[in-house]
Amino acid sequence: MKEAVVVSVSEIQTDEHGYTFIELELSDGAQGFFPNKIEFLGLFYEGMEVKYREVKVFNKRPKLIGLLPNNQEIKKENKMLIGKIINVTPWEYSSKKNKFWATVTLEDDVSGIVMVDNKDATTDFKTDEVISYELSEVGDHKFLIGVSVLGYSSAVARDLSIKKQTAFKAAVELLNANPVKGRWMDKDSPTGLNTDDMVRDIKALTDKLFTIVN
Repeated sequence: MKEAVVVSVSEIQTDEHGYTFIELELSDGAQGFFPNKIEFLGLFYEGMEVKYREVKVFNKRPKLIGLLPNNQEIKKENKMLIGKIINVTPWEYSSKKNKFWATVTLEDDVSGIVMVDNKDATTDFKTDEVISYELSEVGDHKFLIGVSVLGYSSAVARDLSIKKQTAFKAAVELLNANPVKGRWMDKDSPTGLNTDDMVRDIKALTDKLFTIVN
């Protein structure tokens, strides 16, 4: 991740498709637009320390990729920390606390336990979602508390969906182009196929290709 300071930032704007974004210029010369939800865009201000992955051209315009506030800057102002989810372990249920919990890892190598009240809330925590949180340490354990999922804009969601579809199509084509004798065959299945294994292999390759594309 590259680090810089916001030199200028525009007011929150809305394009013809209803997507919200801001225009930024950074101290290292990088500049471009950054789409996201209004709640997240409102965090940025001139003089703020930020980090980002790169600048790419999107629809003939420079776009800042992976832009996040620098959490050290946020700590100075006693604000909630910000991070992007890169991994979530399988959710488990604690009968003692009557809560669901998982370990969530963020892009800046922060990792901690998140606890939610019900199973429906577990679906909010997905790879590439942006969250605000506070970090609490109890003994040898770290907890992310006061978590709010800031998510990503409709434009980003659409972009991720296209990439996921592309990765899925490529996975199917690669597996078809490299046949293995007996792969997915199951003589006891009504269809003659072990669909669980087939779905597992396609999903695993799709996830790997999506990571490369993204």
